[in-house]
Amino acid sequence: MTATDPNLDKLNTAFPNAARIYDYTLGGSANFEADRMAAEAMFQLIPSTRKWVNMLRSFPQEVAQTLHDEGFRQFLDLASGLPTQDHIHAVVPEARVVYNDVDPLTVNHARNMLDGVPNARYVPGDMRQINDILN
Repeated sequence: MTATDPNLDKLNTAFPNAARIYDYTLGGSANFEADRMAAEAMFQLIPSTRKWVNMLRSFPQEVAQTLHDEGFRQFLDLASGLPTQDHIHAVVPEARVVYNDVDPLTVNHARNMLDGVPNARYVPGDMRQINDILN
């Protein structure tokens, strides 16, 4: 598939997706059998994966809570993956959060997940092109 392929952002549950594998690793439910199988294979190769992924998720949670306690009310999370399992909007629900990812499939899935969450948005873009995201 090329970047201009119209099917690039179509949900195909037969193939694993990095964001959904990450969700599964965190204990989430926004994943499918192909994602779970890929994650389990990864756990066999690197048993500490779950520990490290949980540590990676806990860091932005702690930072967001600390910054929120200091008065910050807006957050930008680049290369976010799926906004599941106590992501920033859940940790500081009164803050405004913009999530971002380059993967069109992840962006579409995330937007659906955030439907009804008025203080969180998901925007597509490559974080290496930060001005495009900020605009």
